[in-house]
Amino acid sequence: MVLKTNITITPPSYKAWLSATALSCSFALLVLLPFWLLPKGLYWLLALLLLLPLIPAFESLLLTPLYRLSGRFVYYSKTLFVTRFGSGLQLHAGTLYDYMRLLRRHEYGPKAQRKLTVQLLQGLLAICDDIDDGKFKDDTPISATSYFFSDRSAAKLGFISASVEPIERLNLLLSSISLAIRLSISKGRLSWPNVKHIRHIHTTAGKLVEQRATIVRLLQYLNSKH
Repeated sequence: MVLKTNITITPPSYKAWLSATALSCSFALLVLLPFWLLPKGLYWLLALLLLLPLIPAFESLLLTPLYRLSGRFVYYSKTLFVTRFGSGLQLHAGTLYDYMRLLRRHEYGPKAQRKLTVQLLQGLLAICDDIDDGKFKDDTPISATSYFFSDRSAAKLGFISASVEPIERLNLLLSSISLAIRLSISKGRLSWPNVKHIRHIHTTAGKLVEQRATIVRLLQYLNSKH
């Protein structure tokens, strides 16, 4: 069975740009304020060391609207978006900003996991639509850094798991606070990501389309449970 997502894209409004600009200014203020207030030298070094693990979390929470409006993030559902890497696509399962907009406090835990999984599958289905429409070639590489899916779940969707490269692992370590908050929301309890267990998964556009029936079946199962 072929299921179309029927996603409609509306042009961003002036209000959306105004909100994104305000959040971006807040990010700049949070990052630069310590260096305006503190004297140069050792204090700047200490401020930098304290800010380094916080900047990815601030970016994830405050710069997402700007990245979306500017086209850096291309969304296929409320949380799943893609970025370009060379000729391929990099999948991302939502930012802190996306989580805060989608989920309410009483949903943290199993309900959050279900909603996030539904959004991820709907996003994959929308990507399949674009592939069928000829927007991406069958050999277009698609990859992601997976902490949300197990190797078994990723394999069901046609992804192959591989170990994370050292540079990716370093980036994940720097983003560990942002990851920890998202992981804690999805699990409903305080959780810290084990970077050693995070995997790199990859496939191609053609192979992803071959899994459309599986994606539809999983979506129907989750919706029936709801």
